Amino acid sequence: MGRLPQLAAPTVLVLGTAVLGQVASSATQVYFIEALVSVVIVVGLYIFIGNTGVLSFGHISFVALGAWTAGVLSVPTGEKPAFMPSLFGFLLHTTVGNVPSLLLAAVAGGVFALVVAYLFWYNGVRVIGPTRTSMYSNLQPIVAVLVAWPMLGETPTPWQIVGAVCIMGGLVLTRGG
Repeated sequence: MGRLPQLAAPTVLVLGTAVLGQVASSATQVYFIEALVSVVIVVGLYIFIGNTGVLSFGHISFVALGAWTAGVLSVPTGEKPAFMPSLFGFLLHTTVGNVPSLLLAAVAGGVFALVVAYLFWYNGVRVIGPTRTSMYSNLQPIVAVLVAWPMLGETPTPWQIVGAVCIMGGLVLTRGG
């Protein structure tokens, strides 16, 4: 199968969702916006996994950091205390427009991905070797829950705790402990 049909289906899906959202009533447009975001994520994962053959969701954390940054910075300061009361002080009292928030989101995700993550990764490879370092990429969901707890005020659920215990148990087993 050629490249054009492979790219045509996802393109039609994204554009079709966007067009339907434009002709929908204003009451239902919010649902189409949510659907469009979901479709773009699914198509992006489809293209990434389809082109590389790698089933890894590690890159999503950088996208999530950027999305969180854009979302928090674009919400009006008057509305933040009502549904984000646990934000850091400067975030609680700072709002920028949509375009600046997207630019800052790209910078935040990029800096975090390119600088912080690679520093940890390469230091781990240097100190304990590539095989053992790759095992610790499984800690990403645990770190996400632990970061969301103080930053977003999200208390870990019992299922998240069970998942963390399973991940830690798997790491102990693979380390031979």
